[in-house]
Amino acid sequence: WDFTEEGGIKKLEISCNSKWTIRTEQDWVLIKKDSGIGYENVEIEILPSNEKSVTNAELLITSGDIVCEIKVTRDYKRKVYQIGDYYPDETSPIGVVFHTTNNGKSGLVVDFNEFFSYYSYEYYPLGANSINGWENTDLMVARGIQLYPAANYCRKKGDNWYLPSRVELCSLFENANNINEKIANAGGEKISSGLMSSNEANSACFTYISKDGTAKHLDKKVSTSARAILAF
Repeated sequence: WDFTEEGGIKKLEISCNSKWTIRTEQDWVLIKKDSGIGYENVEIEILPSNEKSVTNAELLITSGDIVCEIKVTRDYKRKVYQIGDYYPDETSPIGVVFHTTNNGKSGLVVDFNEFFSYYSYEYYPLGANSINGWENTDLMVARGIQLYPAANYCRKKGDNWYLPSRVELCSLFENANNINEKIANAGGEKISSGLMSSNEANSACFTYISKDGTAKHLDKKVSTSARAILAF
């Protein structure tokens, strides 16, 4: 059984012709009825998490010599972020949150620094046209990441870093004023007037997004400004 950080309730259907018991060692797993005889629907409640890591439990259902085990996993309590927050915190930030989902428990983070690079060393129809830059970057990894220096720079920062899509860049530019202030306060470089996206225009060109949201097609072998983002 897999639960989110909010926990929840499940019904355990027991079909047995004799006595049975249910037990667990975790106090965040509440068993409404821990013993009985014969058929029963038992309600199991998983309490919300206050932990900073995933928690696990076991439910053991025993009847005579028969033991059934249910493994329970509960997700950790996620920090809630707002646009403009330092990630993961103000003490040791690696970037600034510029987009949030799931009520601030997930989102996108932009790196403090820009870099100049080529999109690719080859003209090849990669098919990188997803609104999710992670998927585009994965295509480059599959093709040969050394052929895609901008994406290679991003992935070298860590597995969760990638070259953003045109849609993700538009979201970044929409919040650029607030983001730039936070970047500058952390000693980083403010977002420039335009950035390379991970989207292809065709086999020879990629899509470049200006700060006003307009797009243009540039040769893959032309060096432009780019910036890594991270998904959390």
